[in-house]
Amino acid sequence: MALKLSIHGLTHHVETWEAIGASRGVVLLVHGAKDRGCSFDEVGPALAEAGWNAFAPDMRGYGLSDDGRDHGGYQLERLVGDVAGLVDAVAEGSRVFLVGHSFGGVVSTLYAGSFPERVGALAIVDGLGAPYEDEGSPERLRSWVLARRREGRRPPRRVTMERAIESLMAHYPEVDRSMATRRAAELTVDADGGRRWYFDPLHWSTLFELSTARWQAHAKRIEAPVLVVYGTEDDERTDDERRRLTSFSRLSEVGLAGGGHMVHWTRPRALARALADFGREALSTNPAR
Repeated sequence: MALKLSIHGLTHHVETWEAIGASRGVVLLVHGAKDRGCSFDEVGPALAEAGWNAFAPDMRGYGLSDDGRDHGGYQLERLVGDVAGLVDAVAEGSRVFLVGHSFGGVVSTLYAGSFPERVGALAIVDGLGAPYEDEGSPERLRSWVLARRREGRRPPRRVTMERAIESLMAHYPEVDRSMATRRAAELTVDADGGRRWYFDPLHWSTLFELSTARWQAHAKRIEAPVLVVYGTEDDERTDDERRRLTSFSRLSEVGLAGGGHMVHWTRPRALARALADFGREALSTNPAR
């Protein structure tokens, strides 16, 4: 089942899975770059079986949601604002269990630090953010202006299904061909006799300047228990990731080794179990207001 929700003038397409039995609460699943809400299609039903009302939106500029070109673009502040609107729409005043994958984890962390009273539990799935320091800002700003200029005047890039499948497998080596084929069909759309990726290319000519210090300022304000999920071995953590983890006062960690970055594709049942167990415990000690 899917909903259409109007958030700040944009229509968001939201996949939904209704809790089986008594509801434990609402979980909002925020996807990462070049992904869609429907790719939680094995995680969402498993969470519903565990008693959660699960919602997975296509974020602005992705899939069946409106693009953001005429609504402020794709700056971080806009994306956090969309999450705020989505939480208000689906959680009806109660605290939400917020789950963010990859870049969705960054957006979710910023939201949870800005509105700690609305988040009962936070799970970050391979999404602590990339190291960035402010010294490179002039070069990054120049690159951003040039990229916007290029993307604004050229038509969307066309891909074949085979190229899309190969691209997913190259970027995410843990993903097998069967899963890559399935996701390629969902993440591309028919366009003038070919296919194109199902996201606005201006999304990734947007300037995402977020230093570690700024990220930590938000993370330190989070009141809820935090779960960080990895799809890699423990010894693959970077120094920057370890430094970020010290920001959380109530931290749990789960490793799903071999899952890779797209762990919600490769290990969906294991991920859903980890999320359900954490959410149940977190909200029992941090109940809805």
